Amino acid sequence: MNHSTWKPHEHFRDRLYFNETNGSMMLKNLTIGDQGIYAITVDDYWKWSAELELIEPLLVPFINETKVNTTIELTCSLSVGEASSVLWWKDNKVITNGQRYQLVQNNSTLIISQAKGSNCGNYICTMENLVSKTNCSHTLTLPNKGCEPAANQQTNIILAVAVPIPFLLAIIYVICKY
Repeated sequence: MNHSTWKPHEHFRDRLYFNETNGSMMLKNLTIGDQGIYAITVDDYWKWSAELELIEPLLVPFINETKVNTTIELTCSLSVGEASSVLWWKDNKVITNGQRYQLVQNNSTLIISQAKGSNCGNYICTMENLVSKTNCSHTLTLPNKGCEPAANQQTNIILAVAVPIPFLLAIIYVICKY
């Protein structure tokens, strides 16, 4: 009768499960540090390996604006994760390379050349990867081009706390502009 023994590395002790019936292994509660090549050897005869690659969900991106004369750069960045696709939107239309728009750095930077009043408005950056999709918006204003922010515009932040659900408390921020 063949009897196998196995002992997981300390790093995997409480997360690795081995099914002796079918020889499968399951690693729970994965972290980005678990990426790599996993190998198994049986009796120095049979060897097998597999590479584990993890993709982090994207956090909400943020947009930085840089103005130099009539050229504007909007750069969409992430603090966590890596996007496989980046799209820019204005007026519910996808922005593509053209006379005034240029997309660079894998579409993460939008360059607006010779900006004028018609370029003012709300820009949305949408980023996605295989496991998540997220977006961020930015309002472009151009003083002296006919699209200044309203002089009496106020921003009010309302904080609302939802009814607690067991072990969960939801906090909602609503931003209203007048």
